[in-house]
Amino acid sequence: MKTIALILVDDHPVVAHGLELALRQTPDIQLVACYGDPHRALAAIDSHPTDAIVLDLAFGGEVNLSAIGQCRKLAPAARIVAFSSLPARNYRPLALAEGADAFVPKDTDLPSLVHLIRTLCGGEDGPPPPSADRARNPSVPPIAEQIARLTRREAQIAAHLSRGDALATIASATGLSPNTVAAHRDNIRRKLGCRDTVHLVAMLATIFATRGPVS
Repeated sequence: MKTIALILVDDHPVVAHGLELALRQTPDIQLVACYGDPHRALAAIDSHPTDAIVLDLAFGGEVNLSAIGQCRKLAPAARIVAFSSLPARNYRPLALAEGADAFVPKDTDLPSLVHLIRTLCGGEDGPPPPSADRARNPSVPPIAEQIARLTRREAQIAAHLSRGDALATIASATGLSPNTVAAHRDNIRRKLGCRDTVHLVAMLATIFATRGPVS
């Protein structure tokens, strides 16, 4: 099992302490350090090999998206997860544009967060990133091609999911019931080979940020 070296950056003491305790009990994740100050974290990232960085986006009541780019510059190979209570619809595309690999809301359960980190880092307990899967098996189409094979309705719902829209919001926009939207979401997840909704939304956000919305 691959060991993932991770740095946690979050200035909320309760959230940071809870995550720190939980991550230290996860066998394949080595928590290198936990910081409440992005400047101290950057110094650590510059001096410690790091596979993953879980990064809050707000410090001292102010949004600091530039920290993502600074982390990316210091650790170009690291996977950066923006972990925030800020509205996903507004800040997911901004975080991805700054260089984050995924945006995860803070109300996400810990197993889903850990699974996403493993997936992004190509750990044994999660499916590899699409590019790695493609490299192992050329018959596996790129994930963007799989998106193109979705039905029109599925592609419409996938676009909403990529923006972090809730099921009720998607239902209102499409004229479907929340249960029907949930069924479409699960179909999309299965078609794209995602094991959970967190992984699906992170993948869709990255895809739609680069290829644009479905018309």
